[in-house]
Amino acid sequence: MAGSWGNSLGLIHFQLLNRDGKWEVFSSFPQLWYVDETIEAASEIVEAVKEQHEATIDYVMAPVGITTVPITGYFSRVIDNEVTQLVNEAQLWYARDYFKGTEFEGMPLLSAAAPFRTSTNVEAGDIRIMNAADIYIYSNTLHVVRVNGIELKGWLEKCAENFNQIDPSSTEDQNLLARFSSYNFDIIEGINYQIDVRNPVGQRIVELTYEGEEIEDDMEFLVVTNNYRAGGGGYHLVDADIVLSSTVENRSVIIDYIIEKGTITPSPSFNWSIVPFETAGRITFTSSDEAATLAEELGIKGIKYIGDRLFEVDLVELAENVPQTVSN
Repeated sequence: MAGSWGNSLGLIHFQLLNRDGKWEVFSSFPQLWYVDETIEAASEIVEAVKEQHEATIDYVMAPVGITTVPITGYFSRVIDNEVTQLVNEAQLWYARDYFKGTEFEGMPLLSAAAPFRTSTNVEAGDIRIMNAADIYIYSNTLHVVRVNGIELKGWLEKCAENFNQIDPSSTEDQNLLARFSSYNFDIIEGINYQIDVRNPVGQRIVELTYEGEEIEDDMEFLVVTNNYRAGGGGYHLVDADIVLSSTVENRSVIIDYIIEKGTITPSPSFNWSIVPFETAGRITFTSSDEAATLAEELGIKGIKYIGDRLFEVDLVELAENVPQTVSN
């Protein structure tokens, strides 16, 4: 496990000693080689994989459809977002067709997706295979679990750990986002809910509804997710009731969905939001400098770039992005 995405190479050096015809490890030490622009490619390896390398590039550059809007993930831990919206729409599209004519056809169907990369940035225009990998970077396979109302709320409460608890009366700067992996911040489509970041962990999900009605503990839902989450990854689910364990990759479902639609316009449904409230001090979060002008370009209210990767968020103004038709 030297590093992700080939950023380094791990080595273990052994000094061996031959005693009476038998090899023994005399000593050992590890070493980490970082891979950067100063490292030259080995010409013999480049030549050996040239044909496969070029074929791979041709494949990932192949267009599969068109998006009329940019698909970015820079603010995906703060406000509903095009990236998770696209993934959820694709997963629901697949599951609805799969369950036709089965015992599960009439059950409420939801979908969970996380912003795996908050730096996702797909420009409007052609969507290529490589863009699908940017939107969904892991080779997860599609799974569907059955949960009741209690389990669903527990799942969401785990996701709400994405946020720090905010004290409205504090005049100090407060960081909205906790030390929390973005791939564990599931957005569950098909329901409406709010997250009250004034509350402690485990008590943040409020106004949880399905089709306008409060979700009861004994209600049952099917949730489209992936093998990682269904298997207990992230501790959102324990001993999940898995009703579909597919070998189809979630990423392939997204590609097939885009091919089927041809042209897409992923638009956040704003089915989730942060409860708005006034604060005495600033509420901030960090993102990429590349998103400095993004809020203005996309017409997102309540997010302002301060500088050096830091953004200020006004939770009252942020709530103005949510259409009244979907507010709880």
